[in-house]
Amino acid sequence: VKFLLVGGAVRDELLGRDRSDRDWLILGADHDALLSRGFRAVGQHFTVYLHPDTHEEYALPRGPEAPSDEGAQSALIGDLERRDFTINAMARDSEGQLHDPFGGCNDLAERQVRHVRTEYFVQDPLRHLRASRLAATFGFSIAPETRLLIRNECKQGALRKTAPERLYTELLRGLGCGAPSTWCHSSASRTRPITT
Repeated sequence: VKFLLVGGAVRDELLGRDRSDRDWLILGADHDALLSRGFRAVGQHFTVYLHPDTHEEYALPRGPEAPSDEGAQSALIGDLERRDFTINAMARDSEGQLHDPFGGCNDLAERQVRHVRTEYFVQDPLRHLRASRLAATFGFSIAPETRLLIRNECKQGALRKTAPERLYTELLRGLGCGAPSTWCHSSASRTRPITT
């Protein structure tokens, strides 16, 4: 069984920022094996497992299961490609090796927020607002292809499909980021379809 630190904690470590809440990916285990180790399963739409001591969140790979050691790398890549942005699609294993199959490090260096895979990104329209929040928080720009994708999706009313309480939570996070005026400016044109 392998445990890898994933997502925002890896991003923040590379940026030299205080780590956000740590999320973990588990390779080589299944639901029953985790329960037998004392993990507690929570979540309705996406199951995560709370560590019995630290209560940090652990998750099995998203996408097709690959329980064999040979399939572990495929499972890791399959999970990372379903994440929102390249800067959040990195993992660090227990040996300290960084796994960055989608160029997250390069995007950190270029100071840009770029989506990973279009087909997965558009499944959750809330990611459109999250792109602006991350850009404003870190002083980044939104990659041109991501900006175009978001604009086209919002023109088609994508945000109408998102539950109001989820939108409200993301709006509060945006207003609470380090540069809320930047966030408002970069997200204004994309939020308009909600009210029309």
